[in-house]
Amino acid sequence: MAKKIGLAIVTYTINYGTYLQAFATQYAIRKLGYDTEIININSVISDVSKARKKYFIGQLLNFAEVRSYFGTIGSIIQKKINPSYKKYYGSREKAFAKFHDEHFIIGPVCNSWEGLSDHCKDFDSVVVGSDQLWRPANIAGNFYTLNFVPNDINKISYATSFGLKEIRNNQKEIARAFLSRIQYLSCREESGAEIIKNLTNRQAKVVCDPTMLLSKEDWDSLISQKQIIDGDYILVYLVGENKEHREYIKNIAADESCKIVGVLHGAGYIKGDEKYVDEYPAEVGPFEFLNLIKYAKKVCTDSFHGCVFSIIFEKQLYVFKRFSDANKMSTNSRVTNLLDRFGLGDRLIEEYEKKILVK
Repeated sequence: MAKKIGLAIVTYTINYGTYLQAFATQYAIRKLGYDTEIININSVISDVSKARKKYFIGQLLNFAEVRSYFGTIGSIIQKKINPSYKKYYGSREKAFAKFHDEHFIIGPVCNSWEGLSDHCKDFDSVVVGSDQLWRPANIAGNFYTLNFVPNDINKISYATSFGLKEIRNNQKEIARAFLSRIQYLSCREESGAEIIKNLTNRQAKVVCDPTMLLSKEDWDSLISQKQIIDGDYILVYLVGENKEHREYIKNIAADESCKIVGVLHGAGYIKGDEKYVDEYPAEVGPFEFLNLIKYAKKVCTDSFHGCVFSIIFEKQLYVFKRFSDANKMSTNSRVTNLLDRFGLGDRLIEEYEKKILVK
C-alpha cells in the first residue's frame, strides 16, 4: 500500500504562483509513487485569520509591512465599487475555481484543531511548502508551522520561504520551537537556510521551487496546445506598481512592432493598468497563464514565478524589481537569486534609463 502524504500547502489564494507551486508539489510527490492529500484548512481558517489579523494590528506602526497589504485591501475595495474590475476579477475567480476542483485532492473538513491533529495520524508524513509560508503573519497564524501535527508523525519542509532576509526578534523563539519539530528542513533561499542555522544550528538544504521539479515537457503536456492569443505579443505580468516599468515595456513593444498582452492585477488592483496594454484576457486560470507564457515572443515581469515559467519555456525575458532594495519587506532577493543561478543576471533591469536588450 502506497504511503500517504499530507500536504500543508495553499489552495485558497487567487494567485498564479501559489496555485502552480501547490499543483507541482502534489504532482511531484505523486509521481514518486505516494498518495497525497492536501490538508483542509477550512476547519481552522477562522482561528488562523484571527491570529493573522491580531499580528497585523500589532504592526500598524510598521509602515513597510502595512504597505505590503495595500494591494489586497485595494482589491477588496475595488470589487465593491468598480463594476469593470469586479467582472474581470470574477472571471479569474471562476477559472481558479475550475482548476481547484479539477486538479487538487483535498482532505475532509475537520471540526477543530484537535480533529485536524487526529486526522494527521492517517499520514506517514506531512509536507509544508513551498511559498512564503513562514512570513511573520503566517508564523502568527500557526498552521504552516505544523504545530498541529502530532509529534510521532514525520514532518518535512520543502522549499519553504520566510519571505524576508531575517526573522523578527519577537518571533525567534516561536520559530526555533516549530523548526525543531520538523525532521527534514529545506528552504528556497540561502537567506532561509541562514535563518534556520542561526536559530537551530541545523543545516537546511536549499532546493528549487517545486514548479521546477517538473520539466518543460511535463508542463507542456498539461496545458492546451492551442494558442490563446493570436499573433505575436509581449506578455506582461507585473505585480508591482512602478509606472516607469510600464513605460519601458511600451518602448520594448514599439521596438518589436508587436502588441502588449497583460495579465493584470496579479497581487491586487493597480489603477490604470488597462491603459498601456493592447489586450488583457479575463478568464485566465493557472494553465491558461502558462499558455500565455509559452506562446509569447517575450515576457516582462517582476514576479518570481513569472521568471520561473519564462525560464522553463525558454522565453526571452525582461525582469524588473518589484520593490526598492531599501524596502524592509522586499522579496527582490528570491528573483535575483533565481536569475543568478541560471546565469541570467543581465535580464534584470536595474534602472529605467539603462536599456538592456535581450537578443
